[in-house]
Amino acid sequence: MDISSAAHRPWPLPSRPWVLAMQWHDLLFMHWPVPPAVLRPAIPPALELETFDGAAWLGVTPFRMKGTRPPSSRLCPGSLRSLNSMSVPT
Repeated sequence: MDISSAAHRPWPLPSRPWVLAMQWHDLLFMHWPVPPAVLRPAIPPALELETFDGAAWLGVTPFRMKGTRPPSSRLCPGSLRSLNSMSVPT
């Protein structure tokens, strides 16, 4: 699939140039309900704590990025080519 094709996306392509190109592999999405009072102290006061059915949700998403590079270059040598990462959204 050509990157200029947006037919498969529910939103348009960005108007600004890409900062990085990458592929995500081995994703795992885990979510747990957490009482809002338990999670609130870990969230900055300026941010709203969203809830669903009275519970806040903590997510853990580990994944491996491969081919991380500026979009106009070939693969970078060394550790930037592949790295492990984890996202912990609330």
